[in-house]
Amino acid sequence: MTQIAPSIVDFLPFRLSAVIVFFRSLPGVPLAPEGKSKRKSCQLAVDGQIFNFRSCFRCYLREMRILIVEDNLVLADKIAAALRQTDHAVDMVHDGEDALNLVLQETFDLLILDLSLPGLDGIEILKTVRARQINLPVMILTARGNLDERVAGLDAGADDYMVKPFELSELEARARALLRRNIGKRNPYITVGKLSFNSVDRSVTIDGQPVSLTPRERGVLEILLLNISQVISKEKIALHLFGFDDEASVKSIELYISRLRKKIASGDVEVRTIRGLGYMIDE
Repeated sequence: MTQIAPSIVDFLPFRLSAVIVFFRSLPGVPLAPEGKSKRKSCQLAVDGQIFNFRSCFRCYLREMRILIVEDNLVLADKIAAALRQTDHAVDMVHDGEDALNLVLQETFDLLILDLSLPGLDGIEILKTVRARQINLPVMILTARGNLDERVAGLDAGADDYMVKPFELSELEARARALLRRNIGKRNPYITVGKLSFNSVDRSVTIDGQPVSLTPRERGVLEILLLNISQVISKEKIALHLFGFDDEASVKSIELYISRLRKKIASGDVEVRTIRGLGYMIDE
């Protein structure tokens, strides 16, 4: 059975008791081999029942979350792969209307925006974002390169403007600059007990000494610290840690929690189990 869901919010009543698997495909259409699907969204299998999202996104945020809006799937994948190397969470959409709906529903730290999009032009997306006073750095990435077009994009509210073709290294550097600028508006350090977490480089220290964590152990700690004194379910942790093509079981979350507790035990930080609900760290 397949159900169509406009938003991850539709899944809040569900308890994901078994395995979470993300695939990419057209909504309501059987999975196509990679490269044959012209438009991608994501599909969620829960206990044998299939649900499709109209937009590709995760329900839970990471500290540096980037949205790429680009209708060239090959180019979008290359940009996403480069940015993921720096441990950012990267989501992609390929249609203008889907992109605008996602930006209005979710929170991102950076938007990389093509202009010539199906459904809705990138300039219209940008104007709507600024009209809603959404604090979101926007980098335009487009083949429209004459002076009048660059001026129009910047006047519409873009923070940066890159013309195709481009070098990935330059795009990464410009993205880092925009992220740093946005981070500078808030304190990047979260401190609980003797433990300190730097949300910029995601480093962890106890009494000033570095703590060695695996990427997924760090991801568990991050989501708990970013939601201090709130109960976070295993399902939300799984959606935070694993990508669309990964397979994750609830038991693996329990293993990461167990390892994390041992590594931060000397920091006067307790990861509490709230039976039947999830985990939390108290302030």
